[in-house]
Amino acid sequence: MDPAARAEFWKQELGKCIKCYGCRDNCPVWAGDGFEQDSPSWVTAGKVPPEFPAYHLQRAFQIADRCINCGECEATCPVGIPVRTMQQLILRQPPEKVFELIPGLDEETREKLMKQIKERPVAARGASA
Repeated sequence: MDPAARAEFWKQELGKCIKCYGCRDNCPVWAGDGFEQDSPSWVTAGKVPPEFPAYHLQRAFQIADRCINCGECEATCPVGIPVRTMQQLILRQPPEKVFELIPGLDEETREKLMKQIKERPVAARGASA
């Protein structure tokens, strides 16, 4: 896909999110680490879910080093978001490449997410270590 097609694909997919937390609640390795995803610093007032693709990328990077690729996140998503696909990109690609493959982050959010990633790098990522 060209960049415009990728952007449209992910916007359509992630835009379906109803923020039910099924992907998180059914994950066998999810263990909340004190980072609140509903924090005003990540969520734009009046937007549920938060702006595409910030919420999903932030969550995916947050659990990437614990992901066991079981697919429960994707299997339990009531709207069919390809969560596992996103997780696999994060495990196999450096963040800059992930941001190319799942475009749409504004510069401020990208910098914020990069800061979080640097504070807690993904150990399982083979392509960027």
